[in-house]
Amino acid sequence: MEKGAQRSIWVAADTKISSRNTALTLEGAKVLELQIACRSLSHDWGTVVYRTSLCFAYAGSSLVALNSYAALSTILSNLGAGGGSLARPSAFSILEAAEKILKLYCVEIRDLAHLTISGFCPKTNKPFIGTIKSKEGLSTIECDINIVEQSDTLNTVLIGSHVELIRERIDKLASLSTDRSSYKYWRTPITVLNQLIVDEEYSEIGGNIQLAIVGESYGFRHHAFANDKNNNKLLYRNIDIDEIIGMRVGECIIAIAGLDMKI
Repeated sequence: MEKGAQRSIWVAADTKISSRNTALTLEGAKVLELQIACRSLSHDWGTVVYRTSLCFAYAGSSLVALNSYAALSTILSNLGAGGGSLARPSAFSILEAAEKILKLYCVEIRDLAHLTISGFCPKTNKPFIGTIKSKEGLSTIECDINIVEQSDTLNTVLIGSHVELIRERIDKLASLSTDRSSYKYWRTPITVLNQLIVDEEYSEIGGNIQLAIVGESYGFRHHAFANDKNNNKLLYRNIDIDEIIGMRVGECIIAIAGLDMKI
C-alpha cells in the first residue's frame, strides 16, 4: 500500500509462467482487474446502481487461478441490490466467495494457487489486501483468508516462491531510506522485484514487471513498465503494444498509463 496525496494500493508481479522449470510464456497475465457491479432489482430493474473495481493477482497454478478469476468476475459483475440501491458486498464477503471458487478448481484440477484481492472495500471504503492460500489437507483442500489494512509504514503482502528471502531484501532496502514520505521508500517492493527480474536470480521469476494501481477515487488501472532490461521502453505485461498491434484500435488511441523506474 502506498501512502501519498491519495491512498492507493500497488500490485506488481513478474510475467513469467512456468511448468516444471520450463517457461511457457514471458508475457503471462498475473494481475487482473476485478469489476464489481450491483444492479437494481426493483422498478428500474437491471440498472447499475454501483460500480467499482478491485485487483486480482495470483501465484501458483495459472489454470486454477485464471478459471477462479473468470468465475468470480462474472459473479461480482452481476450482483443484485435487492430492496435498495445501498447494498454493497464487503471485502470479507468477496474473499469468502473467492475462497469457495478457488477450492472448487483446486479439487477439480488437482493443483494449488494463492490469490490476492485488493482495493477499497465497497461497503466501508477502507483499503484492504486480502490473501487466500490453498493447501492440501488430510482429505481435502483447505483455504486460509487473511486481510491486511493500511498503516503508516510500508505494508507489503507477498505470495509465490522465495517469499521470506524477498521480504528480507525489501526490509533491508526500505531500512536504508531516510525519507519515509518519498516515492522511493513506498515503491521499494517494485524496486526489489525489478532487480530480481533483471538479474535473473530465480528461475521462476522473469520476463518483466506487470503493474496495477488501485486508487481511492479512480479504481483499478493497468500500467505499462519500463526498466533497463527492455532499454527503458514501456511494455505492458512484457508486450510491446506498438509493435504487436499498433497504438490504435479503430479511431481510438491505446492509452495505458506507464511507469518508468528512473522517475
